[in-house]
Amino acid sequence: MADIFASVPGKVAYVEMSATVGQANMPAQIKNPAFIPFRPAPVIIGAVDWGQRTHQQFATSLDGSIYIYVFGDLMGNINIRGYAFDLCDQDETGLDRVLNYYNENRASKRPSPISVEIANKVVEGFLTGAQVVARGAATDPAPVLNEYTLEISALP
Repeated sequence: MADIFASVPGKVAYVEMSATVGQANMPAQIKNPAFIPFRPAPVIIGAVDWGQRTHQQFATSLDGSIYIYVFGDLMGNINIRGYAFDLCDQDETGLDRVLNYYNENRASKRPSPISVEIANKVVEGFLTGAQVVARGAATDPAPVLNEYTLEISALP
């Protein structure tokens, strides 16, 4: 299929273009309840940070030995970052999807944890924060690109 460009006043140029259909693997999925329940969606997950720690104390002795006292596990954190698009052919925009998901499933509204699949491991936690950064100008007619972060406090 050719795309037509107006190169110089009075002249037209065209360029033959082709596309390859591919598949991208997401680094994680929010499974229960589903964050992206259908495809194509106006929201994509671009990056995931997951951290988990133990609760311990180290003690040194006079002879140079080091002792560790372990008191269990601490809460972890999961940050899911991605992009939300304003697509006209969807029932809700990507930003609407992010904000609605946070409002319906945040820890103050949902008593049970949500499930996040990272690689082949399912981690449960509570949705405790959301942040959105809108990229674009208010006077620009182009759609605004929204970067979002969902913060989840992971159970040990």
